Amino acid sequence: MSLDDDSGDSGQGGGGNLRASPVDHLERLEAATRLERAGSLADADALFLSVVEQAPRQVAAARALLRRAHIHRAWGTWQDAIRFAQDGRALARQLGEPDLEAELLNAEGAVHQARGALDEAEALFTGMLGIARGVRVRGVALQNLGANAAMRRDFEEAARRFAGSEECFRKAGYRRGEAFALNNRGRALLDQGRPDQAQTALFRAAEIAAEVGDLDLRALATMNAAEAHLKRGERARAREYLSRACAYYNTTQNPGRVIECLKLEGDIALDAGDLKVTRLVWHEALDLAATMGAATEVTELRARLRRFEQEKG
Repeated sequence: MSLDDDSGDSGQGGGGNLRASPVDHLERLEAATRLERAGSLADADALFLSVVEQAPRQVAAARALLRRAHIHRAWGTWQDAIRFAQDGRALARQLGEPDLEAELLNAEGAVHQARGALDEAEALFTGMLGIARGVRVRGVALQNLGANAAMRRDFEEAARRFAGSEECFRKAGYRRGEAFALNNRGRALLDQGRPDQAQTALFRAAEIAAEVGDLDLRALATMNAAEAHLKRGERARAREYLSRACAYYNTTQNPGRVIECLKLEGDIALDAGDLKVTRLVWHEALDLAATMGAATEVTELRARLRRFEQEKG
């Protein structure tokens, strides 16, 4: 649920460093970001790596490391993701780029959130607020603190954080952030058993994500909308929406999202009375979560399978 800030800004004072370099690293960063948003993660990662290698002490390298951290988190290569985030953060601090340093804190926090280590994530997201100057970056921190609260099922705190985040994004004119805020709000509403309200937010999140060309965010909102359809008793629509999201995440090789797809696929099969498929896909999700070391997902899936076997035999 964490927001990966890929606005393309180079941080306070960073634009001058980028344009002064012998190679136009800003163009490379923008091209790589387009590839990332389109789901071509391997190509994007290779291009970001070339920026790091060709401009090792420039702001461009820190921003490329930021994006590499997010890509490797998506792939489940978490130690690499943390290393890239920490290396980029050290460079951003040396160059006097507080907003970029805060974004790299966010990248590291997102890895811990994905692993289910919410205390570690909370500390890093809170740390962002202590150094960020830009309203957009503060909005990212508040959004992810809200996501953390929602994952703890503290929905009152989540709503407060989300509201502050959305206000920051409106002030900054940050459309992608608005879409992510709508997705997280919809996710929280789903977790509270309010699928009708969730669906409205999720549909709008997917629309804005499409407008800004973010296929990953559109897929995430679509997957959550599939769950909203299921909770509204619309199984066929749930299956249709889930198939779209799964196709994207399988193509981009994002194991964390594939686990979520498999869990929901099992929910849909269970709703249809297909116990064999439910058992099969939940075990597949458990195996993948164990391979990744996703402790929270492993615990949840084991509990699901335990209840399933007790109730269905």
